Amino acid sequence: MELSPRYRLRAAMVTLIVGIIMTCVLGVTVLNPSPTQVSAPHSLVDLPEYRGTKQVTGGDFYTPPANLAGDLAPGTVLKSEPLADAPKGISASRILYASQTAGGVKHVVSALFVVRTGPAAGPNGRPLIAVAHGTTGNAPGCGVSQAPFTRGSTGFGTWSQVISGLVGSGYAVVATDYSNMGVAGMPDYLTMQGEAHDVLDSMRAAYLFAPGELDTSKAAIIGHSQGGHAALSAAYEAPDYAPELSIKGVAGLAPAIFPPAPLLIKFVQSAPDEDASFFLGFISYAINSWSANNPGKLDLTQFFTPKGMAALKVGETECLDGTAKAFAGPKKDFIQPNIPTSILALAQENFPIYNKYAYPILIQQGLEDTSVVPGVNLAFARTSCLLGSDVTLETFPQDIHSSLLYTGQPELLNWLNDRMAGKPNISNCGGL
Repeated sequence: MELSPRYRLRAAMVTLIVGIIMTCVLGVTVLNPSPTQVSAPHSLVDLPEYRGTKQVTGGDFYTPPANLAGDLAPGTVLKSEPLADAPKGISASRILYASQTAGGVKHVVSALFVVRTGPAAGPNGRPLIAVAHGTTGNAPGCGVSQAPFTRGSTGFGTWSQVISGLVGSGYAVVATDYSNMGVAGMPDYLTMQGEAHDVLDSMRAAYLFAPGELDTSKAAIIGHSQGGHAALSAAYEAPDYAPELSIKGVAGLAPAIFPPAPLLIKFVQSAPDEDASFFLGFISYAINSWSANNPGKLDLTQFFTPKGMAALKVGETECLDGTAKAFAGPKKDFIQPNIPTSILALAQENFPIYNKYAYPILIQQGLEDTSVVPGVNLAFARTSCLLGSDVTLETFPQDIHSSLLYTGQPELLNWLNDRMAGKPNISNCGGL
């Protein structure tokens, strides 16, 4: 992923803008707050069934067919199978489809496809929503397609908190597992082009898998947390990579947008030292994926101590809960005291903010979120506005990272319905 001199100059200018805005935003408690709203009970989102501790590898289905041709078109469906335990009135299948890595290497990715049984309300079929799920891991068996209807699985939270509401509202949903999280392959956690390919090719696959059920003129992308980064990355790449998709809007729900260089190093170093296990799990996934996609550009041992390297290896086989346990302890035990600046260039390449978005963008952010930094996402929204993007920012003062999925869902559905109806987006860039 080499950057042209022109792109580097533009990236540097935008990075400077974001840094200035972020410096201001992070010092402000609330920017243009929404009217006071009662959030979903925080205890609800902490129930054991949403923690994704059950890792399900899925068996032989996730082994791609042998002797695949290297020139398969992205989105080609290789095989599928129905999920027998889908709730009544729901048809669900897992699919394998062709995609490619950030570097353009062809590979196979898995996804979940869900739709209500019975005829669609519209004459041309159901609109398609691509769902990009939040962090569940970075290893095979950590996706959403393996066991989405099993409580405690890595897919249950995404099904229960995101997909079920969309399907109940009449949409068809395709949810990528991401590369390496169903079929073993190249990990691409917070890797902009890799995640974008996963999402956009899953949409192509859905149209091929269920051609008579879907309205090809109406589609949208939504994502939460890591999935918010993936959804925005897909929106960023779609005009060039998948221009045939009729995307009407893209929603990032508490997206995992990290600070631009050089604030990223300070961001990592300022994490709480006493309880940073999940934070270090997230960081290890990103650093490991960036290193894998850019051979020779990042020496992992310069970032992680020997104990940190051992924990990182755990994350290559276990999902988030197991990874976090491996990183339990003082942060200094896992992270080198002097983080190499080589990480900054890789971070900059995977920060989807240097150009105007081609589609309306919705950002929802809970202001009590401790999994992502609210101020970073507010700065992201402001910077996107300055670049000319059509942005709607909704803040939820009392919501944490996951309760946002409940409190924000009515507004999200209204926003999606308006986009599908062809109504103009009501941007609040003027107030940002």
